[in-house]
Amino acid sequence: MLFQQLDLAGHEEVMSILNDLLDDAKSQRFYTRKKFTREETLFRVSEEKLQEVMDGKPGGFSCHSLLKEPSPRLEELLVEEFEKNTDLSYKEVVLQGKTFYPKESFMSWHTDASEPGYILYCSYAEEDDQSFFRYRNTDTGKVETAWDKRGWYFRLFEISAETPLWHCVFSDTIRFSIGHRFIRH
Repeated sequence: MLFQQLDLAGHEEVMSILNDLLDDAKSQRFYTRKKFTREETLFRVSEEKLQEVMDGKPGGFSCHSLLKEPSPRLEELLVEEFEKNTDLSYKEVVLQGKTFYPKESFMSWHTDASEPGYILYCSYAEEDDQSFFRYRNTDTGKVETAWDKRGWYFRLFEISAETPLWHCVFSDTIRFSIGHRFIRH
């Protein structure tokens, strides 16, 4: 199973572009249609909810898609880093998502398996250990939780229809993520 952290925090141009996107996201006003209790929010990212979603029930989300598009330069830089840090092959790169998570928000269990490839997520958390990326390890079947630390971090993982990577996100702080999918040959 491919799941790794990339160290891009020292890349000044990447960080500058991401920080501009983050500042823009923080300046937007977001309105949540339905406010979930903390208990409801945590249930949406629980192992019990994973089983429900795998059985066909809906998952849901309370995060927000962002309006501002990232600069094409960010994609160029991420491609350079992807090629420098991995030996994986791909044919095309597309924007996977750009998401803002306010406090007590989530994106419930999903796989993105309809569009296989490698996904590089650039994520930011405002506080240590107040948000996480949770996934079901495709090798062991165990649910694992990767807690976020304050600042930017970069996760690379593989999505496939044959071995779907079930994953979800919870945030009890301001969290921002932008992903790029490297579509396989």
